[in-house]
Amino acid sequence: ELTKEQQLESAIRYLGFTGSLSSSDQFAAWIYGVLGLPMLKKTATGRGATDKHTLENLMQLHPAIPVYKEYKKTLSMRVKFTEPMLRANKPELVYSLNQTSTRTGRLSASAIPDEHERKGKKRNEGFNIQQFTYEVRKAIEAPDGELMWAADQSQVEPRIVAVASQDPKMLDDYRNGRDAYSSLGIQMGFPVNNEGRVVDPVARKTLKGIFLGWLYGAKGIKMQETARMQGIELSLAECQKYAADLERARPRLPAWKAETLAEARLNGAAFSLFGRRRLLPELNYANPDIREAAEREAINMIPQGTSVDVLKMGLPRVHRLVKSSGVGKNRMPIHDENLGTAQEKHAEELAYAVAEEMAKIEFEIPLVTEPKIGKSWFDAK
Repeated sequence: ELTKEQQLESAIRYLGFTGSLSSSDQFAAWIYGVLGLPMLKKTATGRGATDKHTLENLMQLHPAIPVYKEYKKTLSMRVKFTEPMLRANKPELVYSLNQTSTRTGRLSASAIPDEHERKGKKRNEGFNIQQFTYEVRKAIEAPDGELMWAADQSQVEPRIVAVASQDPKMLDDYRNGRDAYSSLGIQMGFPVNNEGRVVDPVARKTLKGIFLGWLYGAKGIKMQETARMQGIELSLAECQKYAADLERARPRLPAWKAETLAEARLNGAAFSLFGRRRLLPELNYANPDIREAAEREAINMIPQGTSVDVLKMGLPRVHRLVKSSGVGKNRMPIHDENLGTAQEKHAEELAYAVAEEMAKIEFEIPLVTEPKIGKSWFDAK
């Protein structure tokens, strides 16, 4: 049975590419020279770019582009995660963090986990991204006598959207310690418990998938994919209905999106709430596919870019706190989460201390960080 990587390679071959998939130069020569796709950006050597951002802007122009993009992602997971884990012979995280390699400013790692022993056996069933993620998290364990601690920012992107949009209901919910997803779910007709909270796990995952999908401009199949990342299967009709229900429940949000895009077009850039700029000249391109991709990125920059700013402001605080504790280590940040290890008897105390330190970052509404501990990263989620 073919692996996912082999299946994607076969698909690219079927679509006509005969060069080496390990050569970006050869793929660039094919898509720009043979297929005639527009060269949106050049590398320092003068050839057409094939970076993630450029490929996203070309996604709708030829079926080989999304296949190649997924191939590169799958290859990266194998090279950065799976193979280092198989080679691991010492319980240490070894990586380099890059601060400027992503357009939103999110931290990326150029080499990840020479970390701990690999758990479980190789499976032959179809590839499931959620299950694969679980397996990776289970494989990352604390050394003997220690526990993993995690400090995960709670609903950070919706909190940022509340401030950016000045949606009165969301601001009121967060200022008064209420669950904004439950408030939204009530207005959208989701079932609640006696305390007025949406607690059913399927309902909560549906709400999160719909909210984040709508926020980042997903429609139709893309909205389904966003919900699927939360472990939820929705029909196209359900996606359309939920998106319409969301806009009726929170009318300020679509108005904020329109205002944000108008300002971004005028400036040729989008800004995080802390003022960090992301240039987006594509907002004024004539090609609708490229322009619409840039519109999604302009909205994306505010919640994702601001959440990065919050994380980066918190990292020095957390580093100093954990180092001074003398009982643990700060291992690495993952998106809006800090991970570390600590001696078993001190792990819970340290996790709560880190969460409290992250919550001290000044913001218009409270930023909440949830502390968790467990033997593995999976257990601490």
